[in-house]
This record gives sequence, structure tokens and C-alpha cells, in this order.
Amino acid sequence: FELDSVINSKEMNLRQFLDYFKEKHRLEITMIARGIKILYAFFMSPKKQKERMNLTITELVEMVSKKKLEAHVTCLQLELCCDDEEGEDIEDVPCVKYHLCR
Repeated sequence: FELDSVINSKEMNLRQFLDYFKEKHRLEITMIARGIKILYAFFMSPKKQKERMNLTITELVEMVSKKKLEAHVTCLQLELCCDDEEGEDIEDVPCVKYHLCR
């Protein structure tokens, strides 16, 4: 998947990212990771999930990794775990190339 980070002139937040995949690809994201860092997972506490929903993907990556993205970074590779509409795990979900608007 390739995905631009901007919706209505603003970078998408986690909620918008999840909704995009649900509406456009009919996939329920159960986990998002960047390398070994888990950005979102269905098994996180409701409090942690709520705290992350309004963060942009960039803010989320920086918060979880505890460092700012370097200026030369133009895209992020995100790994997804997803379920289909019947709740079945999808095994071969391609990585997301998330293009940053800088």
C-alpha cells in the first residue's frame, strides 16, 4: 500500500488512518508497527488507545520511538496486522509506505 499522509491539508491522525483502511480496503487494523516498535494494537489498554487516537502518525512514531524524525525522512514503512470483515486474520498484508508531507 502507498498512502499520502495528508487529509484536508493536515496529516492524518491514528483514527483517520484506521478508518481509511476500514472504509477503503475493508480491513480492521489490529496492530501497527514500525520496525520493532508497536504504535497501535487492539490489546493495548483502552486508556492508551484513546491517548493515541488523535495523534498524527508522525507524532505517534516520535512518541513511541522517543526521538524526532530526521528532516531527510520522507516516508515511513509501517507493518500492519489486519482482520477481514468476518474477523479472520489476513496473513499477507503488504507494508504501508506512508508518505510524509514536509
